[in-house]
Amino acid sequence: MELSGIDFVRLEEQLNLLLYDPEIRKRRSALPDYVTGRLQSGLEENLRALGVDEAVKAEFLSDMPVRATRLFQLLQLNRQALSLSGRMLTQFQMEARADRKSALSFLWEVLLARAQTRFQQRAGISAKVWLNFLHCRVLPGKATLDKISQGLSLTPAEQLEFDSRVICCVFPVDEALRAEVHRLQKATGLTVSDFLVYAWISTDAWEAFYPVRREEGVRKKTSQETLLKFVVGCGLDEAEARAFMETAHSMFVVRRDLVVLAGIRCDYRRPMEMQEILDFFSLDRHGEPCYPNLYLC
Repeated sequence: MELSGIDFVRLEEQLNLLLYDPEIRKRRSALPDYVTGRLQSGLEENLRALGVDEAVKAEFLSDMPVRATRLFQLLQLNRQALSLSGRMLTQFQMEARADRKSALSFLWEVLLARAQTRFQQRAGISAKVWLNFLHCRVLPGKATLDKISQGLSLTPAEQLEFDSRVICCVFPVDEALRAEVHRLQKATGLTVSDFLVYAWISTDAWEAFYPVRREEGVRKKTSQETLLKFVVGCGLDEAEARAFMETAHSMFVVRRDLVVLAGIRCDYRRPMEMQEILDFFSLDRHGEPCYPNLYLC
């Protein structure tokens, strides 16, 4: 299928390859997996405090009637503390009639989801931002990251572990990046002003790549959005784009970035083409936006 001369079928094939690339998925989910693991450990600790130990689980997996098991009784007794509704408990009971192991897995998934929701609310994070974080849809901002790390009550060592998994969306501009930006911009053959218009980069964003005066003493910063626009504006191929991102200590990881990389793979390297491609892939299966379009925000 082609729309506006763009082969969206080929693009989707490449996007899926990138989204399910094992290394990219591992990097993209590293922080949500860490946070989920911490919440899961906390949940298991709480359950043990309520009396749910391995013996209780083993008893549940026996032939004893579901309602007579200690696990079921503990769930009934601690429904409020575990945020379990009567409807959910009934569904658990029905699952157990068919398959005890599956019912136990179902229960743990429900309890973890409840623990995640309670954490999200305690941390003061909106449901939309939290779901975007869990499903790696967009890069979380510093405010969200601070709320999550504070909500987890991390030790200094744990904070370092947390920070090592963060995918940054803002980057310091060092001399290596500044030099590479100017080299690639000159290679386009456009004046700086014409290049900025063509690449849809604002003059304010471009100022980050001006030489730093000694008296300023502050390292300037750039954003992932600007880096992506620059890659497209310069018409870089995949190898060049990846190398440039490495110079900026960035990479292609989240869906929006991978849409851009899929476009580059398919030789769509002009801003107007990329705007349409980003727009086409911006909605999830439920019609909800996955990211803001680089060229429309």
